[in-house]
Amino acid sequence: MAGKLVLSLMDRLHRPFASWLLPRVPFSSPVLDIGSGSGYLPMRILRRDRKAEVTLLDPSSASLEFSRHRLGRYGERASFVCGSAEALPFPPSSFSTAVMSDAIYYVDMEKAFAEAWRILVPGGFFVVAVEATDSGGAPSYLSGIAAIRSAEDIMKALCRQGFRIVRSDAGRTAWACIVAQKPMC
Repeated sequence: MAGKLVLSLMDRLHRPFASWLLPRVPFSSPVLDIGSGSGYLPMRILRRDRKAEVTLLDPSSASLEFSRHRLGRYGERASFVCGSAEALPFPPSSFSTAVMSDAIYYVDMEKAFAEAWRILVPGGFFVVAVEATDSGGAPSYLSGIAAIRSAEDIMKALCRQGFRIVRSDAGRTAWACIVAQKPMC
């Protein structure tokens, strides 16, 4: 019961975030949502695009069960996988778009970015979106419980992996949205 309450509260926080993010990102199917949490963003993607296919990946089986219940009406267009960002259980070049929304704080960034690179098709997009409410690039409530990373550090790590930054709203809004692309060759 407490878990459902937390996931519902996460939804309230992420509603404006999803509304802000969706028009800024070139989502194309299939989409992988890494650290999907309550499933709010995948729900919005599926609602917006009737042909979209989204895979939700989260290390929490409780979060996935909540999402499975929430997204049941989308049938086979939504799939659910328990796993970690650092060891994605998918073959290379499986997805056109991968998104990591507010999950970067809880993973090994270098390993997660290497895995995103591996599972994306050439030309695929990787979107990293975070709440950026202080100079460290992370909300203050995460201090002491998660790795604080600035948007600049995230972009540098993406470039080290080989991604090309195609868009960044870092520093202009309450959220930092970084869209990176895996080159075609």
